[in-house]
Amino acid sequence: MKYCFLVIFSIIFFSCNNEKKDSSVSDSTSTNPPQNITIIVNNPLKKEIFFDWSSLLDASTQPYEATSAHDTILIKSNIPVKLNSSDMIRSGKNFQVVQHTFLLYPNDTVFLEKPQSITSISGKSDQRNKELSFFPQFREQFGNYEGWFVPIPFRDDTPAVRIQKIKDAYQNRIAFANQFFKVNRSSKSFKDFISKEFYYKQYFDFLALYQENLLKNKVIVQDTQVARFISDFKLDDSASEIPIYGHSLRFLESLLQADKSEIDFYQNLKTKYSGKTRDIVLYRFVDFCIINTSKHIYTLYTYFQKDAENIVLKNNLKEQYQFMANTLNSSGNKSLDSSTVIHFSDKKTLTWKQFLEKNTGKITYLDFWASWCKPCIEEMKYSHEVQKKYPNINFVYLSQDENYKHWENSILSRNMSKESHYLIGSSKNSVILSQFNITSIPRYMLIDKNGKVINADALRPSAPKLKEVFDKLLKE
Repeated sequence: MKYCFLVIFSIIFFSCNNEKKDSSVSDSTSTNPPQNITIIVNNPLKKEIFFDWSSLLDASTQPYEATSAHDTILIKSNIPVKLNSSDMIRSGKNFQVVQHTFLLYPNDTVFLEKPQSITSISGKSDQRNKELSFFPQFREQFGNYEGWFVPIPFRDDTPAVRIQKIKDAYQNRIAFANQFFKVNRSSKSFKDFISKEFYYKQYFDFLALYQENLLKNKVIVQDTQVARFISDFKLDDSASEIPIYGHSLRFLESLLQADKSEIDFYQNLKTKYSGKTRDIVLYRFVDFCIINTSKHIYTLYTYFQKDAENIVLKNNLKEQYQFMANTLNSSGNKSLDSSTVIHFSDKKTLTWKQFLEKNTGKITYLDFWASWCKPCIEEMKYSHEVQKKYPNINFVYLSQDENYKHWENSILSRNMSKESHYLIGSSKNSVILSQFNITSIPRYMLIDKNGKVINADALRPSAPKLKEVFDKLLKE
């Protein structure tokens, strides 16, 4: 599954057709008008291209998926943007996902192509070509660096062993970077980015594992080696626009303050930090609370709008908060619990029981997916084909997206039926997911006409035998 619950990435306009797109990510600290980052897609063979891009100021991803021969994407930004491509290489029933990272700068023009199986990006100068080749070369030596298919490393090791392996990985990455920069001319800003990215990745990799049960894991900070490792964490305002810095810092504070109430946690962060770092860490925390539908989201959101200086972060959080607030108001609830789903059509919330009752009368084929899940999106093409042949079967889609706007954009951009889509109210601790042991997606479920689950792990839409299953069920 993804770094999944962790990796949360950016508010940039979603685009996915042949027309010219315009996406805005502006830096509130600058009075200059945002510049264009231009991505020119050249795909004459019309191969499937899938990537996401994100502002380094925020950190959520918005996906791009198309098979267009040509496309142009404009991103307005005064700060660098990170693009992560995902290519699926099939080998029989198995597949491998190749993920590459590219760092794009304001006023950049880059050319994205997919001549064979792997997406490539080039620039207008030899120096930019070298910089854009950094992570693809890195992957050849170390494997995928980041993306939805990168697991938390060294999960089964003891803290001391895990720290040592993470430090070793850091030294190997730095050694690779130093060797790369010896033979490839690169800008100072690019070198600085790589240095800070790799440094804070250590803490991200270590702390990510302990977010699943903070109170239980809090004792870990009392370990001598862990305490020494954590105490070396460097606060750096100049790194605040690198997502890994903000994530790592929030993870660290969550572990240190695991017994604090959400309001006290916020106030501690506000007092402890300053400058850009304070805005980033407060944003990360409040956004996390909104995603998890905290009972204090209104108070925390109000605090942040008053305390933060960064206008971009304030606007991003406002969009996320307003969507959730509208959803809660329309349902008459004050919060979403771990067994609710949100209906796309009217934004009303339903319990799992109400959801099943709403979809009785027909056999239901339930698709668990998310907008960031490449295999999920690929299977949807087969799902729509099968759906046309079986109008008497109810196809319903239940998303695990944590960013509600991304869920909406993904549905609207693909012209999907609004009536058939739902969002899990709180996917991080969902009773629905745990009840049916749904730990990875895509996942499919068959429900009979009376709302009884008859297969909690059904065949995929691309499976030829699924039609035989449907035919048998319809005859019963």
